[in-house]
Amino acid sequence: MITRNRMRLPILAPQAVVCPKGAPPRDAGAMSTLLTYDARDPFAVTLTLTTAGVEWVLARELLADGVNAATGEGDVFVCPDVHGEATVWVTLHGETSTLILGFRRAEVEYALDGMERIVPEGTESDRIDWSRELALLAWGGEAA
Repeated sequence: MITRNRMRLPILAPQAVVCPKGAPPRDAGAMSTLLTYDARDPFAVTLTLTTAGVEWVLARELLADGVNAATGEGDVFVCPDVHGEATVWVTLHGETSTLILGFRRAEVEYALDGMERIVPEGTESDRIDWSRELALLAWGGEAA
């Protein structure tokens, strides 16, 4: 569902591999996820692993850049398929395991188009209440 200020889009990862630390990787089959985008936090995308109830927050720009070229550092890495398949790979590094999700490129592009309709690229900072963010930081709270 895409509205004026928010997108909640179920997206299937037809291919998923779980790599527990110290153990062999295993095929996790298809994995249901939910991509959430909110204009109030325009730089971020939340990826929820619906079957596990686990959420990952990643940069919108990282997801967009990863459709065409390998990108990322730290806990999240995104890249297109090296064999030219219509797949975008998202690698999530956790404390006890790594999860590699293969999404259909067309679905990722559809989600990115939805984000673009909500907040056009380059206008993200116009949506942030900077006074609120600075007040939260000054008083020891968390910024969005």
